[in-house]
Amino acid sequence: MSKIGLIESFILVGFVAMAELLELIITLAVGPGEVVKWFINIIVWLPVQFWLLFRGARGDLYALSALIEFIPFINALPIKTALLITTIYIHNHPESAAAKTVHTAQEVMPVKKPRRKPKPKIKKKSKVRMATKVITKI
Repeated sequence: MSKIGLIESFILVGFVAMAELLELIITLAVGPGEVVKWFINIIVWLPVQFWLLFRGARGDLYALSALIEFIPFINALPIKTALLITTIYIHNHPESAAAKTVHTAQEVMPVKKPRRKPKPKIKKKSKVRMATKVITKI
């Protein structure tokens, strides 16, 4: 698993922090301009989440922060920035107590996969039987 570099981290955290600063300005100036802030959240969340996936990081905490940001007036807090920094730290230091806590919590509450119905068995037809069907159709 490759580590996330310092320069990458600064660029990404700066990008998310600027978006959160813009959301704060919209909240203070316009009030609950929620549609604009949701649009900003989606524009910022998608590239960052894909970047985390491509780097091999578990972006669970960052995805959670994006969901929290959709709550009105709570999105004025820098939740995305804080949880992005936490996600990068956990990815770069998998042996840390924070990483063990997050991974243990995820193992305790696993996501149940739906059961698949067994496929019906198909009887195999012999080649002779299939050939006689072809001949009789002609």
